[in-house]
Amino acid sequence: MDSGVSECRVAFKENPASDAQNRREKKEMAELRRAQQRVSAVLPVKVDGKAAGVTRDISPSGIFFETDLDMTDGSSIHFTLEFDNPSGKLLLECSGEIVRIEKAGGKIGIAAKIVESRLERCSEEKKQTVTS
Repeated sequence: MDSGVSECRVAFKENPASDAQNRREKKEMAELRRAQQRVSAVLPVKVDGKAAGVTRDISPSGIFFETDLDMTDGSSIHFTLEFDNPSGKLLLECSGEIVRIEKAGGKIGIAAKIVESRLERCSEEKKQTVTS
């Protein structure tokens, strides 16, 4: 039975220039979606109070760090960053959610969204909360 509809197949050739343009546009769109500007920084990271790795970049809303620890995408994370300051050390204690995991070169890259953070001045006797 002839339904009057014919089948049409179209073959598209791969276009490397077009693929590169598409990748560039996707990267630009991802950067536009970011809520905050990232800053490259190499700082020690402690996860749950234990040395875990070093940051690659950080923003007020997220962090990317490299570690040897196995973690799970979508899980909660609690981490601390230590900053040197002329008036003494500052600790940035954060809670967040792991949003991406990258494995390459024997290292594990962890991208996490910061949900809550607290900056404290660290002294030998006690910690003083600076902001919350």
